[in-house]
Amino acid sequence: MAGAHVTVLGAGALGSVYAAWAAEAGNDVTIVARQAHADAVNRSGLVVVGRDGTRRTVKMRATSDPAVVDACDYLCLASKAPDTDELLDGFLARPRRLTAAFSIQNGARQAEPLARRFGDVGLACVSMVGGTLLEPGVVSHTFDGATYLGPATGSNRAAATRAAESLAKNFGGPDFVVRDDIMSVIWSKAVLAAAAMGMSALTRMYYHRIFELPGNREAFLSLAHEAASIARAEGIELVDLPGPLQAGYLVGLPRNDALIVLRNLAERLVSTGQTKVRVSILQSIDRRRPTEVGAVFSDLLHIADRHGLDLPRLRFVTNVVESLDDDIREEIQT
Repeated sequence: MAGAHVTVLGAGALGSVYAAWAAEAGNDVTIVARQAHADAVNRSGLVVVGRDGTRRTVKMRATSDPAVVDACDYLCLASKAPDTDELLDGFLARPRRLTAAFSIQNGARQAEPLARRFGDVGLACVSMVGGTLLEPGVVSHTFDGATYLGPATGSNRAAATRAAESLAKNFGGPDFVVRDDIMSVIWSKAVLAAAAMGMSALTRMYYHRIFELPGNREAFLSLAHEAASIARAEGIELVDLPGPLQAGYLVGLPRNDALIVLRNLAERLVSTGQTKVRVSILQSIDRRRPTEVGAVFSDLLHIADRHGLDLPRLRFVTNVVESLDDDIREEIQT
C-alpha cells in the first residue's frame, strides 16, 4: 500500500507512534495535533525514542486543523475521548470515502463514534501499545504490544472484516491482528484500564507502584472484579491476551493467587526498567487537561446501572476522577 493516505486525528503520544509506523511503511501521513506538537513535527520531523533509548526521526505533515486534510484512505482516531466529536466533525467538513477507520482510544464504547459516521469500515480496535509525549515533536515508545481490529457491533461483519484485514496488512507497524471477538478484547482491556487508571488517578504514582505496594494491589484487584461484573452482565466473555496482565485469568483466580500475579508483575516491570511510566489519564491530570473519565469510568457505570449492579468501589473512583476532571475544566475556562 505504499503511497496510501493516512491521517492520525489527535496525535499525541500514542497516535504519534502509529503515525511513525505508517510513515515508515511508505505511506503519505498527516497528523492532526496540538499546535505546538504540529509545529515541531513540521519543523524537524517526529522524533521517536525507543525503549532502548535510541532515537529516530520520521518525516510527515502536521496540522492543528482537521478540515485541511486532503485525501485520506486510512483514519486513526488517537485523541482523548473529550476531543472526539470536535475532531471528527472538523475532519468531515470535507466529504470522505475511507477504506478503514479505527480508534486507539480507551473505553468499552470507543468504536461507536466511528461506526456511526463511517458504517462498516468504522472498526472496533484495542491497542496494547504505550507512548509518552516527552515534549512537542518528541515521543517515547514505552510499551510494545498488539493492535487488535474487528467488526464493530451491528456492522456488516464481512465488509468490516475485509476493511480490518486491509488495514492490518498495509498500515505499518508490528502485530496488527484481526479478531472476530473484538468486543471481548475491548471489554478485557476496559476492565484492566478501569483498575489501572483509577488507581493511577487516585495515587498519582508511577504504573509499577500500583502493583508494588500491597494496599494498591488489593484496591486494583477489587476494581477489576467490579468492572468484570459489568462485562458478565452484558454477556461478554473476557479473554486473555499477550501482555503483562490477562483480564479473564486474573479475575478468575482465587484472590490470594491473583495478588501474587500482581506482585510478580511489579517485579517484572522493575527488572525491565519500566519504572517511569505514567498512564494516559495521569498524564492528562499532570498537564491539567481534560481526562478520559467519561470513556473509561462513567460509561461503565451507565451500563452497570442498566443492570442494577451495586459497584461501590468503582463508583467512588468515578466520583473522584469526575471531580478532578471538573476542576481541570473549570480552571481552563477561567
